[in-house]
Amino acid sequence: MTISAETATHLESFEYLDSKDPLKKFRKRFYIPKDESGNPFVYLCGNSLGLQPDTAEQYVQDEMNAWKQLGVDAHLKAKRPWLPYHELLTSHSAEIVGGLDKEVVVMAVSQNEHCFQYASDELQYDIWVSEYFANNRDV
Repeated sequence: MTISAETATHLESFEYLDSKDPLKKFRKRFYIPKDESGNPFVYLCGNSLGLQPDTAEQYVQDEMNAWKQLGVDAHLKAKRPWLPYHELLTSHSAEIVGGLDKEVVVMAVSQNEHCFQYASDELQYDIWVSEYFANNRDV
């Protein structure tokens, strides 16, 4: 394969920018799928969970163990109690929609559907995410 001078210049620019990326250290914290030759994929799927962080499996296993050992009591007694989970997401979610903490709530409706509610004095939105589609609808 022959690379043109223009393409080589672009590659050098991209490699330079990559070398200066302050977030590049985080790349090693994700599992990156590889092709048959062992080369990492260029992962640009915006309609997915993204790449798996190397800590995800342990966090999931911790919750499974809490469920196994505590049952429903894990809502209040687990290492990371389940009942107040929405409180951990409130400020971040409000920032995403430009709202106040008192205007948003994040909840799981079912295993495959999640609802993010945003309500202000002027308007109210429910943002639904399901295994089939994401839908914004005025309420």
